[in-house]
Amino acid sequence: MNRETAFSEGLTELISVSIELWIVVGLIIIFIIIGLIFRGKCPKCGHYRSFKKTGAKRKDGGEIFGKKYYEYCCIKCGFSDWREKYNDESGDGAE
Repeated sequence: MNRETAFSEGLTELISVSIELWIVVGLIIIFIIIGLIFRGKCPKCGHYRSFKKTGAKRKDGGEIFGKKYYEYCCIKCGFSDWREKYNDESGDGAE
């Protein structure tokens, strides 16, 4: 095998590996975008991105066993629910 053939095969393999890497990175980005689009779904009416935090806290201070509870309300149908949020601000994805 001569140098040109070895170089050509090496370059082809490198391009193939980089294309596979870009496909994996692209799929990860697509899943993140889909997750952001479909977060905040109302459990009653099913509308996406309509379940928003009202800012109200529970009467007992909003903190039970190290978790804070906030009220979320659907802007489409008016359904409200209490969701927990940990004190370390790790979020539940429904903001």
